[in-house]
Amino acid sequence: MIGQLDTRMRILLLLLIAFFWGMGNDNATATNGYFRHGYGIQYRGLAGAGAALSLSPLASATNPAAIAFLGNQLDIGFSLFNPNREYTVTGNPSGFPFTFPLTPGTVESESNLFIVPTVGITVSLPGGNSLGLAIYGNGGMNTDYPVKTFDDPRVSFDPPTG
Repeated sequence: MIGQLDTRMRILLLLLIAFFWGMGNDNATATNGYFRHGYGIQYRGLAGAGAALSLSPLASATNPAAIAFLGNQLDIGFSLFNPNREYTVTGNPSGFPFTFPLTPGTVESESNLFIVPTVGITVSLPGGNSLGLAIYGNGGMNTDYPVKTFDDPRVSFDPPTG
């Protein structure tokens, strides 16, 4: 029939779409650095859009006014964070005098799995007031490289004398 693909063409098209989609996903594995997308499971699922919502006591981590209508609540949780960090130095990119010499090779951090806690509590007070406390973990990703980054023995820091 004109305008319809046969089964083999459909399978080939789906395989090509899956292949190119998979090729583009490698760059999407970065974190957003020190801060998290959201604090607590509900807010992490919203990827930052939860700043305007009152879902749990952890709302006060991004918007303290969001706890005004929550009432008395307690929210306790944790997440597992597994960043895989490594870098590769090729050649001797810091061969100029008085620069930091980088050790050539590929270096991978030895610390990979972290528990990140979250605790939030809100209490309703008389007069329409609220009191809240949010305790949450941020991380510097606890990078632990087994070799010194700036330790290339081929380059010395001998200052010129004269």
